[in-house]
Amino acid sequence: MSQEPIKSWRKGGTKEFGTWVLGERVRDIKDVKVGDILLFESQQFDALNMLRVDEFPGPAATVGTRVYGVFVNPLDVSQKRAPNDGTICVWNHEFESDNRFADRYFRVSQPQGAL
Repeated sequence: MSQEPIKSWRKGGTKEFGTWVLGERVRDIKDVKVGDILLFESQQFDALNMLRVDEFPGPAATVGTRVYGVFVNPLDVSQKRAPNDGTICVWNHEFESDNRFADRYFRVSQPQGAL
């Protein structure tokens, strides 16, 4: 994987990703935990945005079927991307889909000492 900072390849969404580096695609909800920061590629909106995973909701029988998160400012992930951004739900099938029209989620990381 390249250690170059993320540069948007989409028309919409966030354009400035600071020093965040693109990692592997996330294909299974079991590989995600609360607090993770993911790059979200929206096919529908032709956009890239960063998502902070905030919650695995529900009773034990439904844990692992969905996560809740919020779009964040890549320059300060403790802040929402925009004041009116609400919580979004991501279902497991959204991570798994290989349909060319599907949204995709990627791991991101900060170079050592960048935070």
